[in-house]
Amino acid sequence: MSGLWTLILRIESKGCAGCITTALTHLFKIKGVSGVKVRGREILVLLNDKNLVDNVLNNPSLREYYVIKEWSIVEGDILDNRLRFALQSNTKV
Repeated sequence: MSGLWTLILRIESKGCAGCITTALTHLFKIKGVSGVKVRGREILVLLNDKNLVDNVLNNPSLREYYVIKEWSIVEGDILDNRLRFALQSNTKV
């Protein structure tokens, strides 16, 4: 099965609990990765093919510095999805 897929990773650095953005360097070097974006505590990885998930999850460079806590895969490119927030008026005081 081919097409664009987004791998959603929740990872932790082995050296610094909050340092996940440096993982982008490792992810961009993996063949088949078309894009990467940090979204809060998650990293979105755009893949050319769903079958490339194992290449990312078992990448030696990524595994050397990071622990993958959770992951999921969704069909399509969700890297450009924007969260929209709206204020609700509350008339109660």
